[in-house]
Amino acid sequence: MKVHTDKIEKGPPHALSIRDVRLIFKTVPPDWTKEIKEVRIANPLGGRTFFSRFDGCLTIYSRKVTTEEALRTLLSELAAISLRLDRGLRRRPKAEQDRLSKMIAPLMLTLSPRVRSKSDKQKHVSLEGFHELHFAPFPNDSERK
Repeated sequence: MKVHTDKIEKGPPHALSIRDVRLIFKTVPPDWTKEIKEVRIANPLGGRTFFSRFDGCLTIYSRKVTTEEALRTLLSELAAISLRLDRGLRRRPKAEQDRLSKMIAPLMLTLSPRVRSKSDKQKHVSLEGFHELHFAPFPNDSERK
């Protein structure tokens, strides 16, 4: 299965990475992912996930949402694929949402700390304790001025 992400020129980053998606796919039951041929982490803002049975492409919109929200929508769509609940980009009825929430609850408990811990480490870079190093000038530095 091919997993790729759209490049971002500016704005918020993707909430899920290729590594996160691979980890999720290894964790969920195999029948949830057997129809998927390609995964695209797309650029549009929002927290939606859409599967097209026509071409087998799962599209994840995960910019400007939290990692947990993106994880929840992805797991819900994977569970819906296994149940053959085709909705496209339309909102699911409350009964379907409740059923999917119950299905993904154990996986959310398992995956949420593993996905979140990785992304939290990447988001914050502290410069506390950083000291700039000063080196002696090279002999030809005065010639460059």
